[in-house]
Amino acid sequence: MLLIKQLTGVESNLKPFECVGTKEESLIAVYLCWKKEKSSLIAKYFERNILPQNKNLEKRTIKIMDSWNNQNKLPNKFIKILKDENRRIKK
Repeated sequence: MLLIKQLTGVESNLKPFECVGTKEESLIAVYLCWKKEKSSLIAKYFERNILPQNKNLEKRTIKIMDSWNNQNKLPNKFIKILKDENRRIKK
């Protein structure tokens, strides 16, 4: 759970790894996982301890998913997956 706390900014001001997204991006990623699967230990922890302190996650998710920087090294197939998911979230 410490890693989830660090990634989402609950603990420590430092990212545990340099290669991960921002705290907001990590929070949104865990939120999206929680929406799909609520029975895992991480999902239950998120629901009890992180979700109550983070309001408007759906709106924040759309904002993050709409933030595209074309200067990336993502293969086109992954860009398509992300954009398709973004369209699905907005429905």
